[in-house]
Amino acid sequence: AARREVRWPEAPALTAAALAMLAAADLVPDDYVTLGWAAVATLFIAFGIRFGRRSLRLAGLVLLTLAVVKLFLID
Repeated sequence: AARREVRWPEAPALTAAALAMLAAADLVPDDYVTLGWAAVATLFIAFGIRFGRRSLRLAGLVLLTLAVVKLFLID
């Protein structure tokens, strides 16, 4: 039986979201980290819609989910 290759096309977008999340945490004051994450997530979602890229929309949703979870559990 032929072995099927597993692809995960969202990996580059999720990596970019993780790097943007880290950059936002480093560039904004501590009180505004969650807001920075939400802003970056919104940009990812907007670019994903604009350019028709599912991976960018997914990365934005993951990042927005993390921001909301952080807002309720930590902030």
